[in-house]
Amino acid sequence: MTTLHLRKSIGRSPCRGALLLIPLAIAATFAEAAVAAPSPGVVAGGFCTYRTGYLSTSTQAAQWINTYFAAGSVGSEIFHVGNVETPTDDPTTYAYTWRKTGTPVPVGKGRNAVLVDSGVAALGQAVQSGGRPRAFSTNATNPTDMGTGGILGSQALTEKVNQGFSEVFVTPATGFSGLSFVDMEGVALDGVPLTPAQAAALNGQATLQVREAADVALGGGPLPYGLSFGQLKSLIDLVNGSFESCAPSGFAQAHIYQPYVTSSAFAGRRPSTVSTFASKPTYNTFSGDVVSVSPSTGCDASSYSTFPVGKIALIERGACTFYQKVSVATQAGASAAIIFNSAPAAGCPTVPTPGANNCEALVGMGAATGSPLLPIPAAFVQRSTGVALRDGTAPVTAFVQQ
Repeated sequence: MTTLHLRKSIGRSPCRGALLLIPLAIAATFAEAAVAAPSPGVVAGGFCTYRTGYLSTSTQAAQWINTYFAAGSVGSEIFHVGNVETPTDDPTTYAYTWRKTGTPVPVGKGRNAVLVDSGVAALGQAVQSGGRPRAFSTNATNPTDMGTGGILGSQALTEKVNQGFSEVFVTPATGFSGLSFVDMEGVALDGVPLTPAQAAALNGQATLQVREAADVALGGGPLPYGLSFGQLKSLIDLVNGSFESCAPSGFAQAHIYQPYVTSSAFAGRRPSTVSTFASKPTYNTFSGDVVSVSPSTGCDASSYSTFPVGKIALIERGACTFYQKVSVATQAGASAAIIFNSAPAAGCPTVPTPGANNCEALVGMGAATGSPLLPIPAAFVQRSTGVALRDGTAPVTAFVQQ
């Protein structure tokens, strides 16, 4: 058993499920006194971002995109912008997608030119295109401009490129997708100071959640956080410039923090990420006792045969989707869920591998578009953190801020 204080973060791995109700006694666990906002500052990772996207930075960057994101079979997706499902659940509209064609074309001039897939070359042109920001109205595969998506579309695409690179090249592979906003009161977007309601809606949101919210807006859905198109574009521009050329911007230093975990089971802070489908208490902070489920992957009710209601479920990644794990934990009466990363059969390497998605990597936990919000918080932690919580001498007190 492990006592834990949690503050929630973000993630991304699809799965569907129905909205489940949590007992009032458990819900009351989170009706705690207000917790002070976290201090900005990145506690893990070495991030590099560019406002205009890696592709407009150098021909080498185009080659990297080609290597790391277009390495699949012909027709496989490189990146997309715009929600693939509209408010009417029509999956065929409102998506601009860049796919591997198998046809090499040159990018750059002279000795600096590199051969990349034509889908990558088209993506590079689209990143640099502008126009009036508004929702997409047509489909396109490998477009060279953002059409009716305009500036917002190119900014959202740039954020995906930046986040993709941060996840491939950072060790441990945290990326900056899970970095969250704090103290947004008084920040001006598109020249307009945020209202108290807008600032409150943004505080605690992670950069991945902003990216996904832009996809919804570009797909014809509602604008997020009460922002205008111009304000949303301005926010994404700040995200893209947060670590311009690998140095934290003034905005990043004042308004971005890395979710983290502290515990009596280990020394110092350890990074964490959040989910896009679980509820968020104020600034994502909550507390309780942590109990490991058995089987450890927690994919069905049998894992909770002896689980005490009201505790935080500690679950290992694997066997089913993140959404299913948290859904089952909710049904079993858990007050929250912490999911820790899995290990390959050969075990985890001594030195974390950049771009790996197991062991010490932090992955985002997402759900299929339209999945109902689950009523309990959920967080993802590195394998070493999960093992320490699992094997610590009970009770293990911890604090998770996401």
